[in-house]
Amino acid sequence: MARGEPFTEAERMKIRLLHGRQMSATAIAKELKRSVSGVTSVARSMDLHFDHEQTAAATTAAAIDMRGRRARIAERLLREAEGCLDDLHRPHMAYSFATGGDPDTRFTQHLAMPQPSDKNQLMRAAQAALTEHRRLAEFDADDKEGMSAVDQWLRGMLGGGDNNQPA
Repeated sequence: MARGEPFTEAERMKIRLLHGRQMSATAIAKELKRSVSGVTSVARSMDLHFDHEQTAAATTAAAIDMRGRRARIAERLLREAEGCLDDLHRPHMAYSFATGGDPDTRFTQHLAMPQPSDKNQLMRAAQAALTEHRRLAEFDADDKEGMSAVDQWLRGMLGGGDNNQPA
């Protein structure tokens, strides 16, 4: 993979100036029309480092937002599954059409219970909704367990190896 043109002295000075204005590596790269990795590499060679706290906070906020969205979707899937299961025993409006004969009797409607094939489709829809609900719930449960393992490891490191000691 070929490397781009080397950074000019003017670009290096601009990186130093923009870094001093607390601009991110991404913003500086856009300004110079260079790659982020190139800007980061040049900055590092000048002993300049970028603050990642803002990125970490944004990543944490995005993860919290996504967890909330997954919870809302999981709730909708659960309601959908319940609706499908309720429809198994709920009559629905059935329509009949006939050609010819008396115009008043060509169209009829009545309440009917779901047929076995309809029940099969309702059960499959409920199963799919429940499967996706469980998958979303397990995804966030795994995430919580992962954080718990990290917390335990940190407590062990800070507490001298005793996992039961609070940090």
